[in-house]
Amino acid sequence: INILISEVQNTGGTGQSDNEFVELYNPNDLAIDLSALPLKLHIRNSSGTDNHKLLIFINTTIPAKGYFLIGPASGYTGAATLDATYSASSGNKLVNNGGIYISKSVTADMDVLDKVGWGTQPTGGYETAAFPENPAANQSISRQSEIDSNNNVADFGKSKPTPKNSGTSGSFLTPE
Repeated sequence: INILISEVQNTGGTGQSDNEFVELYNPNDLAIDLSALPLKLHIRNSSGTDNHKLLIFINTTIPAKGYFLIGPASGYTGAATLDATYSASSGNKLVNNGGIYISKSVTADMDVLDKVGWGTQPTGGYETAAFPENPAANQSISRQSEIDSNNNVADFGKSKPTPKNSGTSGSFLTPE
């Protein structure tokens, strides 16, 4: 199964520290039932500590050539509605020098589907090399194409946040 992390925002800025999201992209020609997969989200803090986040699914399907949006149960203020939520009030949140990955297991670093780290995220929290910068407030890091080279430096760039959910499908959309 191929699912990619396509965009990450770790803060909306002052007073909006929980305005964070993780956007996924399905490059396959068939929809994927994420509840049957089962999809797991792991957030790593700046020291590399892993925290599995229990997902509450609002929608369970990521459409073919489509998107899926995950964010905190409270604090997210983006225009696109969330497809799944997690608690930002307990455990790790998305932070500077952090990382995230999606997998099929609650066990750390097992059955990993895709991973991205940024800033000075410790070894193990990224693919080949971490994206070198932290996104500023109201900025995100976005996958530049649906090709996954397994190197976060090559695959991601800074962008304007453009969260897309399961209502967006048809093809990969280049970040703004």
